[in-house]
Amino acid sequence: MDAKMESCPFGTENQPLQYGLREAFAEVMRHRYRNEVNVQGMVVRDFGLSVDAAKGLIQGRTSIRTMEEVLQHKNGGWKIGLAVLSRVINHRIADYFASEKQRLNHEAEQRRRKAALLEEAESFLHAADLEHPAPRRGSDLDPGARAGMALCAS
Repeated sequence: MDAKMESCPFGTENQPLQYGLREAFAEVMRHRYRNEVNVQGMVVRDFGLSVDAAKGLIQGRTSIRTMEEVLQHKNGGWKIGLAVLSRVINHRIADYFASEKQRLNHEAEQRRRKAALLEEAESFLHAADLEHPAPRRGSDLDPGARAGMALCAS
């Protein structure tokens, strides 16, 4: 039995899940071979699985090892993995990338605004420093002032 999450962690809103992991693999396989008469035979051929493993995969009662074999096979990989993940979290990959792009653009705009405020503050403080220079310290002081500072420090 697959454990199901309560909500989708991606995107801006939470959505209830539609599939568990095994059911998602089965749905992806059925969708991939929707125009084929012998789906089980195609899965055996394309992923190098046994007949029983292919049957279990298509029926949604497969092992983790079989799912790993499909993902690691040259005909599996990202194409199968992303399709399965999309069904498990009930959120299209394209929608996720669009929401991430929107979030990153918003963060970039906020950084631009902060940088502009800092630049404005720097300009204001620089102008204030020119009008009212800070008192001199350390080696710029006359010898008498340095001697007084030495007495205070001891």
